[in-house]
Amino acid sequence: NFKEVSKVVRYQISYSDMRIGEEVFGTQMIFADSGFFDLFTYKLKHGSFADFHDKGKVFISDETAMKYFNREDVVGQPLTQIVLGKDGVRRPKEYIVGGVFEQLPDNSSFNFEVVTLFDNFWDINLDADQHETSWKRWTTLFLEINDPSSVTAVSQQLQNYIQPQNEAREDFKISSYYLENFDGMMKRNRAN
Repeated sequence: NFKEVSKVVRYQISYSDMRIGEEVFGTQMIFADSGFFDLFTYKLKHGSFADFHDKGKVFISDETAMKYFNREDVVGQPLTQIVLGKDGVRRPKEYIVGGVFEQLPDNSSFNFEVVTLFDNFWDINLDADQHETSWKRWTTLFLEINDPSSVTAVSQQLQNYIQPQNEAREDFKISSYYLENFDGMMKRNRAN
């Protein structure tokens, strides 16, 4: 909603079971908006970033490809997420590998093995009270603001969302929103 913001990416981390044939692997998975690979730099070893716009695709790290398939070039291979339903029954959610990226080092801000479109999160969500327009679930949000002089204006506009957040979460009241520069965030966090 803010003209000063050039890119917006939501990011939700989840731990999931993934199945290849009869093998099941515990996996660090994220759900992200289609602009994730536009905003953050990843080296794609196989596939095309254009396929990340397809809800039926997942992208996996090269290390995960080796763990799951015993080879790296696995574009087009099926991958099944095992989803626990509200009734306690585990059901499959099928994907096709759309790309294989180079795993980032362990000291990276992002440490995941599988990524798919954020819209897939709503397919596996167990809480009917938490939906795309709900304020009850917290999600990491990345904004790209090209003009540093616009940061204050965007921060001020974000304050309009305090009331909806506080009405949705009586147990977790906030007093303000603020923007944190991604560059150097980890270093600043460790200093506190």
